[in-house]
Amino acid sequence: MWKLRIEDMKRHLSDLEHKSYDRAKDRSDRNAVFVNAFGLLTPWAVQVLGDMNVWLVNDMGTVSVNEPVPDGDGGINGSWTLTWPKLEAAMNVHNGKPLEPVSIDAVYPSHWTHGHIARLHEGLPAEVTAWPMQVLTEEDAARQEPILRAIAEAELHERLYQANGDWQMVLPD
Repeated sequence: MWKLRIEDMKRHLSDLEHKSYDRAKDRSDRNAVFVNAFGLLTPWAVQVLGDMNVWLVNDMGTVSVNEPVPDGDGGINGSWTLTWPKLEAAMNVHNGKPLEPVSIDAVYPSHWTHGHIARLHEGLPAEVTAWPMQVLTEEDAARQEPILRAIAEAELHERLYQANGDWQMVLPD
């Protein structure tokens, strides 16, 4: 696995060195790289969340694609989400709010050099767990599948924690 990710890390470090995003220099060109990467990743993210839907929520869920849009601060963000009736009915025991869908995020804040595949932390907008989003080809996108699966699993685990360990939220009826 790590051997496959070396290319992503090398491209990531090159971006930082050259203040570019896969060779794109100005922000509009970098945004285009991000939007293209999002499109290439979409079939993989949908498959990952679709698998979770089939195997863990009895195919009762809905997978959604939220195309990249401006974040209100000069950046752009998109996401892929999974929700299902038991999740929608559950409340977060820590803040009393409804649980958020399981989400894999693609983020490109205005002050970042390039986009990332991320797991955003609710209530902590400045804190993300992120992986380089170095995706120019279908091959690059396929290489991200383990990252997408790790994020989805972490998200699901977090929802169970937020639901006070309600394991019945995910098992098939």
